[in-house]
Amino acid sequence: PVVDLPGPTLAAYYGCEWCLQAITARILGIPRRLRPTVTAKASATSGSVPKMANIGRCDLFRSEDGYEVRFHNFKAGELAECMVSNAQRISPVGEAGWQEGDLLEVELLRGEEFIEEA
Repeated sequence: PVVDLPGPTLAAYYGCEWCLQAITARILGIPRRLRPTVTAKASATSGSVPKMANIGRCDLFRSEDGYEVRFHNFKAGELAECMVSNAQRISPVGEAGWQEGDLLEVELLRGEEFIEEA
């Protein structure tokens, strides 16, 4: 099979993350690889589109209380920061956003040993 992933850098990444990994796992008859997750406190309030799942790239930091997460906005010119971020979050369908201080499940893009202090 041939898979074409056109579009901006993040769109191609998300296409690989959501679609290509699932297709490859199914063809090979293996389980889809899941990333390790941690629970982190949101550093700011944010909204999302409740009709679909959204992937948000973010930076995760260690704090006295555990982890804190700061989300990036690639539409506001933070594309480079998105590409080097250390975590991401896939929102559940139906979620309209979160408030500052809410606890969110975040996927690690690097090992926990690489998460820096806030």
